[in-house]
Amino acid sequence: MSISHHGIIIKEALAGEVGTGGAPMGVVGLVGTAPNFLASAKPTGKPALITSDRGAASFGPELPGYTIPSALKSVLRYGSARIVVIDVFEPERHSESVANEAITLDDRGEAALANVGIISAELAYNGNALVEGTDYRLDRAWGIISRIKTGALPPKASLTATYEYGDPSKVTNAEIVGAIDDAGLRTGIEALVDADSLFGFAPRRLIAPGYCTAQSVQQALIAVADKLGAIAYLDVPVGASVQQVLEGRGENGAINLGASSQRAVWCYPHVKVPDPRTEEHVLQPASQHVCGLAVYVEAAKGYHHSPSNHELLGVVDIETPVQWSIDDPNCEANLLNDAGITTIIRPYGAGYTLWGNRSAAWPTERHPVSFVVIRVVADRVRAMVLQLLRPYIDRPLNAATLNSAKANVQAALDVEVQRGALTGASFTWSPEDNPHSELALGNAVFELSFMGPPPWNKAEVSLVIDTKWLKETQR
Repeated sequence: MSISHHGIIIKEALAGEVGTGGAPMGVVGLVGTAPNFLASAKPTGKPALITSDRGAASFGPELPGYTIPSALKSVLRYGSARIVVIDVFEPERHSESVANEAITLDDRGEAALANVGIISAELAYNGNALVEGTDYRLDRAWGIISRIKTGALPPKASLTATYEYGDPSKVTNAEIVGAIDDAGLRTGIEALVDADSLFGFAPRRLIAPGYCTAQSVQQALIAVADKLGAIAYLDVPVGASVQQVLEGRGENGAINLGASSQRAVWCYPHVKVPDPRTEEHVLQPASQHVCGLAVYVEAAKGYHHSPSNHELLGVVDIETPVQWSIDDPNCEANLLNDAGITTIIRPYGAGYTLWGNRSAAWPTERHPVSFVVIRVVADRVRAMVLQLLRPYIDRPLNAATLNSAKANVQAALDVEVQRGALTGASFTWSPEDNPHSELALGNAVFELSFMGPPPWNKAEVSLVIDTKWLKETQR
C-alpha cells in the first residue's frame, strides 16, 4: 500500500514540473567585435543577451571591420531569437591615432576623415582649435565633418584633424578564442559556457563570423560546442574556388578544411548583401546567415527539420557561383555536399537557397548522426532527459522513484514521436543492468534508445518506357 501510494504521490507532485519542451536549442552564441564606444553596450567580457533589433542596436552601427552588428542583423532578419553576444573589442587597446590629417570641406560644407568609428577628435583651422557643436558637427560612426554656418569655419575651408579611431584589425584570434584570465573569468569563445548560469540556457548554435576561418578559432568553437551540445558554423576563407574547397578537405589542399566533427558545419561560399550606407554589394560570412536560417526553421517547423532547401533572406549574390542541377550527381553543389560542405545555390525562379544536410563529420562518419539535424535531435533528446531526471536526483532509490522517472521520460519521448520529431524511442530500466551492489551505492542505469527522422537527402526514380501503355490508344 505504501509503495503504491508513494508512486502516486510522486507522479502527482511532478505534474507541474514535467514538460516535453526540453532546453531551448535555437539559442545563438556570437563572438566578435562591435563599435561599442558608439553605443550603449560596454565590453565586459561577459555574455550579453540580445532578443530584438532594439537590443542589437546597443552594439552600435554596422561599420567595416566590425562583425557583431551585421551578424545580429543577419540572425534577427528571420524573426526574434535569443542571441548570447560576447564583444571582445576594447577601445583602449584596439585603437589607432592620427595626427594633423589635412581635410578640405566640399561645396556642401562636408569632409570625410580617412577612417570611420571615431573615438575622439580635435579639429583646428589656421592653427586655432574648433569647437564641436559650435563650429562643426561630427558623425563619429562614419567620420563625416559638417560645417556649422554660424561657426568659425568659412566655406570650403582647409583644416586639420587629430583623432583616435577604433581599429578592429588589432583584435587577435587569441582574443576571439579567449581564455581564463587572472581573475578566473572566462573570455572570448570560452565565456559562452557561462551563459547557462547567467540566463538559464546555453547557446546551441555558435558563430564567430570573420574569424572562424582561422584554425585556432575553429578548434575553439568545436571544443565549446562539444561542451554545450551545440553546432558550430565555420566559414571557408574568402576567395576559395570550388576546387580549392574540395582539395582542402584532403591533407594536401592549399587551404585546411580538415575539421571533421559532428558539431561543425562548413559554410561556402561567402554571400553578398547591400551595404547599409551605399547599397553597394559587400561580402559577408555565410555562417551568420546559415545560423539565422537554422534558428528560424527550428522555430517555425521544429528542431527535427533541416534548414537545407530553404531560402536565405537578404542575400543578393554569392562570392563564387556554385553550379547545381538537381539530377546531376557530379554538379559542383553535389560534390561539395559529398565532401561535407554546406553550400548555396540559386534554383531558377527562386532566391539563394541553402543546400546541404551533412556536418563536417561526413564523409568520414557515415552514420546518420552525420546529418546535422540528427545531431540536433540527439542533443534535444539529451537535454530533455537531463531536465526530466534532474528532480529525481537525491530522492530515495526505490521502485516507485525508478518507475516514476521511467514513466515520465517515456511519456515525453512518446510526445516527440507523435509530433514526428522522433521515429521511435524507449527509456528502459532492467534488473540485469542494475545489480544490488550498484543500487546499494545509489547508482541506477537506464537505457535510452531513439531515432530521429533523417532528412530526405536523395530520391531515385525508375523511369520505365513501357509499350503496354500503347494499349490505351486501342480503346
